[in-house]
Amino acid sequence: MTRAVRAAAAAALLSLAPGSTVAARDGGEVFGQTCAVCHFSDSTERKVGPGLGGIYRRERLPVSGDPVTDTRISRQIRQGSGAMPAHPQLSPDDVAALLRYLRTL
Repeated sequence: MTRAVRAAAAAALLSLAPGSTVAARDGGEVFGQTCAVCHFSDSTERKVGPGLGGIYRRERLPVSGDPVTDTRISRQIRQGSGAMPAHPQLSPDDVAALLRYLRTL
């Protein structure tokens, strides 16, 4: 294997690591397709649902008051609550990418 091929393979693997730009972009795409109609990503202001800017820097989730954890946010996404619809169509990989994206806000 040539040095260039090894370098390209290493770069491809690193781009798939959690928290990488590719992972965050994929989560951003999921957010844009699924969440952006109701939630701002760059603000805490209410759209239809609460703004999610800085969600992982908060102590509690805005509506439920639950602690901000991956488990609580994943459950909210998958099962919905109150006015928020459930999103069971999202794959576990979609939810993981979305969580990585939300951490960047």
